[in-house]
Amino acid sequence: MVDLITRAGVAPTLRARGPAFSVMQKCLEVQARAKPRGSIARFLGRSPLHPEACSWYEGALCEREVARVLANLGPEWSVLNAVPIGASGRDIAHVLVGPPGIFTLSTPHHDGRKAFAVGRSLRIDGHPTDYIRMSVYEGARAAKALGAASGGIVHVQPAIILVGVPSLVRGAKDSPAEVMLCTELLSWLHGMPRRLAPETVSYFATIAEERSTWHLQIVTPNRTLQYVERFQALELEATEANRRARLVRIVAITAGIVAVAAAVLIGFRG
Repeated sequence: MVDLITRAGVAPTLRARGPAFSVMQKCLEVQARAKPRGSIARFLGRSPLHPEACSWYEGALCEREVARVLANLGPEWSVLNAVPIGASGRDIAHVLVGPPGIFTLSTPHHDGRKAFAVGRSLRIDGHPTDYIRMSVYEGARAAKALGAASGGIVHVQPAIILVGVPSLVRGAKDSPAEVMLCTELLSWLHGMPRRLAPETVSYFATIAEERSTWHLQIVTPNRTLQYVERFQALELEATEANRRARLVRIVAITAGIVAVAAAVLIGFRG
């Protein structure tokens, strides 16, 4: 359920924005072009996803997975999701405010791939990516927005959280953005020294929650809930399709094995 926070009847703060809001919105926009599946396609477990919606769908699942991890941080932390910044329509996957400081998280998904990070380079299965540059840029934009709203200089630590990646090798040279596996996120945050007093955490959390700090566009709770409900329905449909597809493959393989065994047996008897 999306947490709707209001102040004296004023429009809700960014805490009303659920994880992966923008990515879900884009996924559903593309998914609207998908043709309905027929009964046979449904029975065989054909995916309901439009081909161009798949990456957006995986991205939304990824941000939601990281949000579930962040839900275990505790009451000292303020976690904001899908924070819109500027007028371009881009957003920051997660903004955190807690005793160790302020953080921006980006959450690329590479299921089963291996990662290598050193300095300003992050490679996935040997291929270069732009993740570190973009993460540093997000952190700088967040620092600028929070600094303008607070009237001071604000330090923001950018971090890249790799989802679905089984292994990460780090080089000796430090990166301007922290790079880690999703499974390492909680221990990293909990292991950092406390730098902000509780009053400072509360102050910056309040500033970060305000829409005007990041963007002037109004966040409408009804639209948030509508997108979440529609995406959840799509997720259920895709999950059921995957289950059916796996079952069909198992039945086909089993039937093939039985057919081969029967042919061998008949040949042996002949």
